[in-house]
Amino acid sequence: MMIFFSPRKLEQQLLNESITAWEKAKYLVLAVVVSALAGPLFWVTPTVKEQHTGITALVQLMTTIVGLYITYKGVRKCYSTNNQEEKFIERFICLRVPWTVIFGAVLAPLSIAIIVIAKKAFPEVPDLSSFIIYICSPFITYLYYYALNCSFGRISEEQSEATSTSGNSGLR
Repeated sequence: MMIFFSPRKLEQQLLNESITAWEKAKYLVLAVVVSALAGPLFWVTPTVKEQHTGITALVQLMTTIVGLYITYKGVRKCYSTNNQEEKFIERFICLRVPWTVIFGAVLAPLSIAIIVIAKKAFPEVPDLSSFIIYICSPFITYLYYYALNCSFGRISEEQSEATSTSGNSGLR
């Protein structure tokens, strides 16, 4: 059964290797399906609202570049924190699911609140909510990879403790 809301529970299953290869693959399938759904939405979005060039477009471009850099560094950090190279990809794919669900559950209502408040408080600045969300996005991306790296850290720490405990049992 896939775990959507508890990174720690999933960490334990990955650490104990109590999750089958197919169960791990389901996390990849979910990521691919979500990506496939996001693609068509991206192409529809520009027809919903005309995009203007200017400061908002520049901020969007800059925060996208910063976000890509943070993503790259975040993946590299998770990789270096992980203590078993051969298990990195499966752990990364699997652990992304609950962290993405948690971040999505928090960010969706927060984004709606920002949009509603910005439109009511400053109706004369129609792009204010987009501007706020763009400015915050690199920080959110950083927090996401920080949380994901913490999962890798916990798995690696517990794995090291288990190895040192079992390795020392024969030494006296």
